[in-house]
Formats: sequence, structure tokens, C-alpha cells
Amino acid sequence: MWREGLQAFADLYTVGATSEANELFIFAIVDEDTREINKTNIADYPDSLGSLTSQSWETSICVWEDGHWTVLIDLCDGFGDVTDLVLHMTIYEQGANYKVIPGLIYVP
Repeated sequence: MWREGLQAFADLYTVGATSEANELFIFAIVDEDTREINKTNIADYPDSLGSLTSQSWETSICVWEDGHWTVLIDLCDGFGDVTDLVLHMTIYEQGANYKVIPGLIYVP
């Protein structure tokens, strides 16, 4: 249910893709500091990044804690292999939708 919307957001960073609005998700605006850290971490990463593949979802983590989901999405390289770079998100249920607060992209 979440994969398409979260993949579209991840692709904004990793491959510069644009996407149509997803009615299921309400994405919070990423603050400038977080955006710059993410861009730097991607630029400094030794491999080029690509779109998420089905492998990403096999290794990504989603944990319910204190009224929200904490999500770590494993990003993929340009060949479709899972990297050790993750995208952190916090997701709150908000009626029939989900409010997504994007966090850092980093190597844990």
C-alpha cells in the first residue's frame, strides 16, 4: 500500500524524478538543513543511486512506536542492488491518509 508513494519520494532524491501527487500521503516539507545533508550524503556516496527495486522492500524496516511508524528504506544503486544508504521517515496515520515526515538519508 505504501510502496508506490514512498518510492516516488525516494526517487526525487536518488534519480531526480518527478511524480504526481499521491492522495494517500501528505508529505511534510523537508527543512533546508535536512535537504542539504541529504544532498551531501548522496553526493559523497561512492556509488550512483537508482530507483528502488523489490529488493529494497525485502530489507527495509518499518516499526510502530509511540503512535507512529518509523521507517528506514534501503536505497538502491544504479544497478538495482540494495546499498547501505537508507532514507529515514516518520509516518503518522491521519484519518484515511498518512502524514510523512521525511528525515535524513545516511548510512546507519
